[in-house]
Amino acid sequence: MKANIAYEGITRTETYDYPENALREAVLNAIIHKDYSSNVPVQISVYDRWLMIYNSGHLPEGWTLETLKQKHSSIPANPDIARVFFRAGYIENWGRGIRDMMRYCTRAGLPEPFYTKMGAGYALVFEQEKGAADFSYKQELGEKVGKNEKTSGKSSRKIIELMKNNPNITIEQIIEKTGLTRRGVEWNIDSLKKKGVITRFGSKKTGSWKVKTVE
Repeated sequence: MKANIAYEGITRTETYDYPENALREAVLNAIIHKDYSSNVPVQISVYDRWLMIYNSGHLPEGWTLETLKQKHSSIPANPDIARVFFRAGYIENWGRGIRDMMRYCTRAGLPEPFYTKMGAGYALVFEQEKGAADFSYKQELGEKVGKNEKTSGKSSRKIIELMKNNPNITIEQIIEKTGLTRRGVEWNIDSLKKKGVITRFGSKKTGSWKVKTVE
């Protein structure tokens, strides 16, 4: 972003289109709540009259986008990161970041930033005036997210094939054959279980996998 330059007497001052403390809260929030099993990175896109910060992840069970705008408890997706940020002094209070961002923007005469669902995560949008955001960005971001989701889809298909060929295959063997991290394998397996594509029978050591047959 380019700063707006002004002078107070002989002192040069620089201000940005959006409050720096609001952007700081937004970036920290994205890092704390990102789904790190996803291949999609935190993305910051700056346009002429608006700005967007995107991160993959999901809301706590039972929450909606309206919940975020109200006073709510803190349920960080990555509590260890949140704890480190708190102890380092990067954040002051858990659960207040979004309302602080809204307050910083309204004090600066800007519209309240808002979240919108996007692909496998959420985008936080800052505007210089209400309605400035050009939502054709969804296509641009969708292409980036879609590319990463395709990569994730390929991993899932590979895991399914391995389970079909060897119902007794272990997590360690899947890691070895796919080249994914343990967390990546476990995330894909959990996703496939939730979708009802695979089912686990028996214990972790002696159990087996059943892959749903699609007719």
